Amino acid sequence: MLNNIAHNNGNAKNITRGAENRTYSQVLFICFPCKIISGDKMDCIERERLLRLGLKVSYYRKIKGMSVDNLADKTDLSVSTIQKLESPTLARGASLSVLWRISDVLDIHISKLLSDDNASYTE
Repeated sequence: MLNNIAHNNGNAKNITRGAENRTYSQVLFICFPCKIISGDKMDCIERERLLRLGLKVSYYRKIKGMSVDNLADKTDLSVSTIQKLESPTLARGASLSVLWRISDVLDIHISKLLSDDNASYTE
């Protein structure tokens, strides 16, 4: 769902995360067009990928019926770390070891978190 949205000329569409409605422009820090905000197209692409990573973690966690607290406990990470990673407004990366721990607990291959696909990862 977030694929190729960074360059949609500001056409905001709604996505739903939990009880919150956010527009793509809110999710991507109003990154329309990227050159105006960052001066570099790669900055916007990287931000989009990091946001998508967080959406995927949230998506697969919810499919497993786990809360943020459960995932944090089983991965030996803090609740804050999981919340920041899943945040729809904070483009935050994670180390490979953290992603391996998360994918192991969620019983998915790490490539599902890192793939650049067109699937929707929102509720």
